[in-house]
Amino acid sequence: MRLLELSGICQNICMDLNLRSRLLNQSGRQLILHFGVWLCAILWPVAAHGQDANVGKALYNTPLVSGQLSCGAGACHGPDPLARQNRIQNGDEPGGIGFAINTVTQMAFLRGQTTAAQLIDIAAYIADPAAATGSPAAQLSASQLTFADTIVGQASSAHVVNVTNTGTLHLNIVTVTTTSADFAASTNCASVAVGATCAILVTFTPSVSGARIATLNLTHNAPGGISSVALGGTAIAARPVTQVSPNAIDFGEVGLSFFSEVRTVTLSNTGNSPLLLNAVTLVGEDFAREGGTCAAGLSIAPSQSCSVGLRFIPSVEGPANGTLRLSHDAAPPATEVSLAGLGTRATPETRLMTEYRYAPLNYYFVTSRDADKTLLDQASGFERTGLQFKVFALHERDTHGITRYYFDKAALNGARGTHFYTLLDSEKTLLAALNPDNNLAPVKPYNEGIDSYAYLPLQAGVGGFCDAGQVPVYRIFRGNTRFPDDPNHRFTSSVAVYQSMVAAGWDDEGVKFCAPE
Repeated sequence: MRLLELSGICQNICMDLNLRSRLLNQSGRQLILHFGVWLCAILWPVAAHGQDANVGKALYNTPLVSGQLSCGAGACHGPDPLARQNRIQNGDEPGGIGFAINTVTQMAFLRGQTTAAQLIDIAAYIADPAAATGSPAAQLSASQLTFADTIVGQASSAHVVNVTNTGTLHLNIVTVTTTSADFAASTNCASVAVGATCAILVTFTPSVSGARIATLNLTHNAPGGISSVALGGTAIAARPVTQVSPNAIDFGEVGLSFFSEVRTVTLSNTGNSPLLLNAVTLVGEDFAREGGTCAAGLSIAPSQSCSVGLRFIPSVEGPANGTLRLSHDAAPPATEVSLAGLGTRATPETRLMTEYRYAPLNYYFVTSRDADKTLLDQASGFERTGLQFKVFALHERDTHGITRYYFDKAALNGARGTHFYTLLDSEKTLLAALNPDNNLAPVKPYNEGIDSYAYLPLQAGVGGFCDAGQVPVYRIFRGNTRFPDDPNHRFTSSVAVYQSMVAAGWDDEGVKFCAPE
C-alpha cells in the first residue's frame, strides 16, 4: 500500500478499531486498542515525512536507549536486515515495528523512545538496505600529541583531541583506548551526529623517567573502523635545583668604626621537589649575618626562596674576604656566595650634647641638634650651663640611638611640658605601650625621634659603669615625691653635679648611657 493512500484512510481505520474494541472482552479490547494507537501514530505522519534509508541505517545500528543493544547488535535482529531473524519479518513496515515494540517483551525498553518518523526511516532501511548509500566519517583534530616534560608520578594537564563526524550518517565510537598506562583517555563520546564534534581528553602520568610513547586508538563504524593519534612525552625525575642571587657581594670601603648597609642574598628553589637546607655557614670574621629566613632544617618548596642578610664590619684596615655557604640536598650539595670589603681608617663624627637651664622654672634641657641650640641661644630665659658631653652623629658600630620623648602639659598644673631621653630598649618599649599611636597628647610620651648615638652601659642604673674608654652619663630625676607637679630629668657626665643633685633630693637613676671620650 502506498504511503499517501495509508495517510488518507488512517483516520477511518483508527475509528473502526476503536468501535470494534468495544465488542471484545477486556484483554482483547486492550490488545486492539494498543495496536490501534500505534498504528495511527505510525501511519498518520507518513505523508508528511519522506523516507530516509541513511537515517534508518544509523538508527538501526545505534543504541536508542542507554545501556541497551542496537538492532544491529541484538540477538533478535542482527547486522544484516535482510536476514529477517525472529520478529523482524514485519520490520519493513513502520506499523509492524511499532506493534512489536508494544507487544514483544524483549523490545519493551523502546516503548515511548521512538518517534513515528524514526520508525519510518528504520523500516525504509530494513526494506531496502542498499538504499542506505551514506556513511559516517571520523576526522580528528590532531594526528599526534606531544606533552611537556612531566614529573614522574604526576599528571600533566589534559590535551584535547576533537572528533568531528564529516560523513552523512551517525558516527558511533565503540572504544577509546591507549597502548600505554602512562597515557589515559577520557570522553563522553558515543554517538556523534552528522557535522557534530565531541572531545577526548588525554593526560600523561609517567611511571618512569625518560621518553614515553603510545598510541590513542578510537574504534568506530566509519570506514576503516579505527582512527589513531600518536602520543609522546618526556618524564623527568623530581629534584630540587638551586639559584642564588647575587652570587658575589662587594661591600666596598667601610670605616673601622662603622659597618655597612645590610645586603641580602636570596636562595631560590627552581626545581620540582622540595629543597632541604642543611646548614648556613659564614666564613670571615669581618662579616656578620643580619636577619633573613634561611636556617638549617628549612624545607624550601619549588618556586619558593629564603634569604640571608649580611653586613661588613671591618676590624682592621685593608681588604677582607669571606664566604657564605648554604649546604643543601641539591646537586652540587652547597651553594656559595663570595664576600669582599675594604676596611679603612676613619674618625667617627661626634657632636656635643649641650645642657641648657630655663631659669624662670629651674628647668634643665639637653640637645645635640644644632637647630635647637640656635633657637635656645636666642630664647629668653634659656642659658647654657657650660656642661656638655660627646655623642655620635651617626649610627656607629655597637652604638644605640638616644631617643627623645616629650611629655606635654606634664608640670605646673599643665603649664609646661618636659623632655626625657633613653637608649635602653626596655624603656622604649614601655613608653611605646603608653602611647602606641604616638599622638601628641597631654602627659603622653611623644617620640620625637633619635637625637644622637651612644654606647650601652656594661651595667645600667645606680652603681652602673661603662666599658674602658667610655664616659658614663648619669640620669637624675626631680620627681613628684619631693617636688610635686614639677618633674624634670637632668643628664650629666659630671660626677660632682650628679652627686650634688642627689644630695639636693633628686632621685638617683644611675648610669643610663655611655659617651665617647
